[in-house]
Amino acid sequence: MRTKNLTIEPLYLFLLSIGVFLFCLLLSLEGCHKKVPNAGEKSGSVEGYVLDSADSNSISGAGIFGGTEPDSALLITRTDSTGYYRFADFATIRKITASADVYKPQTKTITIKWNQVERLDFLLERK
Repeated sequence: MRTKNLTIEPLYLFLLSIGVFLFCLLLSLEGCHKKVPNAGEKSGSVEGYVLDSADSNSISGAGIFGGTEPDSALLITRTDSTGYYRFADFATIRKITASADVYKPQTKTITIKWNQVERLDFLLERK
């Protein structure tokens, strides 16, 4: 039985390695548009409470959204059992919306300052 001696051309090997490199580079850049602030960047924090406007009871599990429309805005975090929330964000001006199941959403604008914790409370009205 006769076997063929397979040799890989150096140019083919070079082109294949370039293709693999570019593919890996694209995969590593894929998530860059969803950048989260880290310790070395100019970021601040926002914290506050979401409460019922009628009785000031805390609203557990309320969504805190970046933007004005809870259905299309980015969910940033949810409140805990005491109605408290906190998140870090870039130093910027941002619209924040709080929303819960049986309540009307409420939107506020806040200026987030570098290395500072900004307070932003919400009083939601029932629908």
